[in-house]
Amino acid sequence: TKIADKEKVKIYNLKDYYNNHKNNINKIYTNSNKYAEERISGVIDDKTSNLLSLNTILNNGIVIEILEDSKVNNEICLYNQILTDETIINPYILIIANENTKASFLDLTAYMKDNSWTNVFYEIYLEKNSKIKISNLSLNQSMNLNTSSYNFHLEQNSTLEFSSINKGNSKKDIRVFLNGENSKADIKGMLLSKQRESNDVFCKVIHNSMKTNSKQDWRMISADSSKTSLNGKIKILKGSKDSSGTFFSKSILLNKKAKAFSKPELEIFEDQVSCSHGSSFGEIELDKIFYLQSRGVSKKEAIKILILAFISELDFRNKTISENIINEMTQVFLEEKI
Repeated sequence: TKIADKEKVKIYNLKDYYNNHKNNINKIYTNSNKYAEERISGVIDDKTSNLLSLNTILNNGIVIEILEDSKVNNEICLYNQILTDETIINPYILIIANENTKASFLDLTAYMKDNSWTNVFYEIYLEKNSKIKISNLSLNQSMNLNTSSYNFHLEQNSTLEFSSINKGNSKKDIRVFLNGENSKADIKGMLLSKQRESNDVFCKVIHNSMKTNSKQDWRMISADSSKTSLNGKIKILKGSKDSSGTFFSKSILLNKKAKAFSKPELEIFEDQVSCSHGSSFGEIELDKIFYLQSRGVSKKEAIKILILAFISELDFRNKTISENIINEMTQVFLEEKI
């Protein structure tokens, strides 16, 4: 970011931050039960946080703080570059957006070699009247493994916009806690897989205050013998009246052996709320391909047009994200025998 923006952003080593900011110690992950799944039966399942515990053991971590009343005009890039093969990387990043702040982040991981594993752990806190936009993607991931956990905590009148591109062998957990009245979360993402890859996303939004709003919108594309899997959950707790949550996903299968799974879940413990969910699965419609071919478009180009139209429904507003999707479609899917 530019000099003027640097004055609005502070970066700390996690250990130094822990020692000098005692008022925010509770924000730092120290307990495996913090993100454990509480089942309807009342049982606490901490298996979901095993990778988080591994992350905390193997890294030191950093803290990024947006100072109160600051508007950061330039996008902040969080860049992980893996230069060697057979490497395990465990980044832990704590982001605190103080009251009345606004900032945008591009979370980018680039693999220069093969057979590496990144296990990313983010905790992001949006204080009162803050607004955060985060776009996430990885480059050259096909021969590598990515696991990641994104955990967002929103206070009163805060807004989150999170966009994610999930490729290759990857598993991503996303948890959003709407703790303050009028807090909002807009989540959209793509799942792309080919060959024998397995791509999995778990996204859970917990409404824990009145007049909270969440929206999840996903698209999935599976080729060859690959599998995409999506579990989207909306949980509305007691005391969260006048809240609303939606989940929607659409999947396209490019081959007969390709698989896609989408599992929406609702847990509602309050009345006077609005929730909806839906999922659809299918192949590219042959009549649309035929129509484009009748207008002089080749079959492969017709498929490209229809896939890009399918993706454009998400309306990614980040140029880097949009360009990466187009390149991925060209290099990964359109080179296969469809």
